[in-house]
Amino acid sequence: MKKNLISVLFFLLISNSVFAISNGNNCAVVLRDSTHTFVDENNMVVQTSYEKIKILNTRGREVFGDIKRRFNAKKQEFEIIKAHTIRPDGELVQPVKSGISVVSAPEVGYATQYTNMQMQVVSFPALEPGAIIEYKYKIISQESSEHLPSGKIIWQENYPVKKKIFKLTFPQNKEDDFRFKLKKTEIAPEISKQDEDVTYCFEMKDITRIKREANRPSNSELSPLLFYGFNKSWQDALQDYQDEFYHATDVTKDLQQKIETLSLDEGKEVEQIVNFVKQDIRNVKLYFYKGISQLYSADQVLNNMYGTPQDKAVLLVSLLQSIGVDAYPVLVSNRDVKDLESALPFMKMFSYIIVAIPRADGIVYVSPSNQFCQYGWLPYRFQDREAVMLKPAETDFVHIPLSKLEDSISLSTLEAQIDKFGNLSGEFEIEGFGYYDQKLRHSLKFKNLHLQKLYFNSFVNAIRNGAELIDFSLTNPEFLQQNMLITVEFEIPNFVTIQGDRKKVKIPKPAIISAQIRNYTSSKSREYTLQLGPPRSVSYEFNIGLPDYKAAYLPAGKLNFENVADFQIDSSFEDKALEFRMDYQYHKTHVPTENYSDFKQFQNGYFNQNNWLLLFN
Repeated sequence: MKKNLISVLFFLLISNSVFAISNGNNCAVVLRDSTHTFVDENNMVVQTSYEKIKILNTRGREVFGDIKRRFNAKKQEFEIIKAHTIRPDGELVQPVKSGISVVSAPEVGYATQYTNMQMQVVSFPALEPGAIIEYKYKIISQESSEHLPSGKIIWQENYPVKKKIFKLTFPQNKEDDFRFKLKKTEIAPEISKQDEDVTYCFEMKDITRIKREANRPSNSELSPLLFYGFNKSWQDALQDYQDEFYHATDVTKDLQQKIETLSLDEGKEVEQIVNFVKQDIRNVKLYFYKGISQLYSADQVLNNMYGTPQDKAVLLVSLLQSIGVDAYPVLVSNRDVKDLESALPFMKMFSYIIVAIPRADGIVYVSPSNQFCQYGWLPYRFQDREAVMLKPAETDFVHIPLSKLEDSISLSTLEAQIDKFGNLSGEFEIEGFGYYDQKLRHSLKFKNLHLQKLYFNSFVNAIRNGAELIDFSLTNPEFLQQNMLITVEFEIPNFVTIQGDRKKVKIPKPAIISAQIRNYTSSKSREYTLQLGPPRSVSYEFNIGLPDYKAAYLPAGKLNFENVADFQIDSSFEDKALEFRMDYQYHKTHVPTENYSDFKQFQNGYFNQNNWLLLFN
């Protein structure tokens, strides 16, 4: 009886502890997440992982119903040790045979060269609120590695975790080489030795979730982190990759012949080669951080006409070398790395690979995989980051700069006429530079004429219900030699609203999200820093001819928020013509949480309907 009472009390204690971190909007609680990486004396690696997850509601079933884990089929074996569901009444339910399968990772489905990247998929049955998933598996290396494992553990994720454990076991004779660094935590490892091995065990308990919130920093930036590895220096960490990369870029006859077929224009050779690699070589979205180790030669990439970001970097560097232009691969770190040179040296510190092209006026950074990005513009996700530039015989630590405000501009103009019956006819012209050029291309990419027409019908209807699309034109999003330019001709019947002896006119805004000011402050409060993107400017000019009206109210004013952002609105009415202009600028990339409420008031000031309203007698 006493024993049963103790068991019941223990169960209640565990249940209450779980509930304490699982209330709110959580759909599941990770009761245990443990990983044990074992390295033998021959550098053969076995990684054993165990996950125990409690489902709280139907959304948890959708999120965790199919658990997918990637592995390299040519170099690793995936072994399932345990996989079942525990119903609330304690019954164990095994997955059906067809619910366990190995498939190619979806990003390499149309690129057979990478079919070694596969996913072990387990579909867990009988999931209901209160059910528990138990999953244990091993990933076993099939060949010896030249380097001992290294990596990063992100302790805090999007779901609460009752207990998370990371163990690393390796030969004691390697202990002097082992290094680890902690960020945002002071957990101390438990170190144990047995026979010829040493084990470092790191553990955290009762980890709260990182809440889902729009425009917040990544989990890696918010979470406590553990970095670990065995490299003594950055040269040790990078040398092999550096050698392999430049071996893969050897210029061959095929590459030389390809250059001859590109019909390069004098003075534009570099830009045209960059655009060829971006647009003609199909993207395989197997990113650098996914750990693909195979480096394919430039010849192979050219022959396949597809490649991962690192494959396309190899090809771009090789093609530029063939015309005598220096170009170097650049490994880009995560934003959680603030001082790369003093960070723990290992390859998994890097998330992306891009290419640097030195010029007399500075370095041009290129993302070879971004096919909707003009030469000279680097997507924001690569900006303001620590990186390392790999040259054939040396490495340089670099900081990829943040773009300037004048590099990213959205210019919208509307020329319109309102007739004596209150009907409006007009034409929008929208041009994007830098950030906005890229955004406009993405919003219109791969749309045929029919889809374009649907898109611009939605555009004019967002201005006012009942609007009619008359005509439109746009720069081909795949043509990178000029900025995106869009024109939209439309008509809106009964545009003027009559209220007594007053006539009300709402200023029509260009209804393309990628060319407008975003409302970042729809939520009442925030948990995390608000990310705004790069410095940029939006300008909107509205010129409209009117009948014999007399102005009763015209918007005007300006606001500034602590050098983060500002806007100014001016308008005038003379000789039956109204001129309206709005300029909005983002000077900073983020708003700290403690300043969010003030920024919200600032943005409310901009979106105030009185700023977009005209009154006439």
